[in-house]
Amino acid sequence: MNAPAHKVATYTNDVASGRFLKDATIIPFTKLPEYLKVTETRDQGRREVGAGMMIHGPMRNKVRTLHTGLIPTGIERWYVGDHPDVYAGRTCRNTVLFHFSADSRRLTVFYFTGLEKHSIPERVRFAQQVIPWLRMPHETSGCDNAGQ
Repeated sequence: MNAPAHKVATYTNDVASGRFLKDATIIPFTKLPEYLKVTETRDQGRREVGAGMMIHGPMRNKVRTLHTGLIPTGIERWYVGDHPDVYAGRTCRNTVLFHFSADSRRLTVFYFTGLEKHSIPERVRFAQQVIPWLRMPHETSGCDNAGQ
């Protein structure tokens, strides 16, 4: 299986602000906001479906740019959520995967535009199937050690 078409964005944890700040790219993916914040879930209904944490972006025109529960996938440090967007007058709930590094310094977001998974079990099954096929973007260190 190959991973369905998706976009990837990386974030770096800014401990001072408590936010994950989006890393700069040559061609930005604008469906994801410039920062994300992880908080504990206060809503009992979301807790009951396994979302002990929420992730959200800033407000724009009185609407959160991203706001979803982080549902554990059963694979360590991987979570799944969804993000509604409007296409041709119809709301689509895009599937989004979140991976936190072991030290929680990095967040990698895999955004599957137009890929709707209507139930939480369906999203978790999708995540479990696709995660082995996803590739983490390489962190750049400023030097190329190839050939050494």
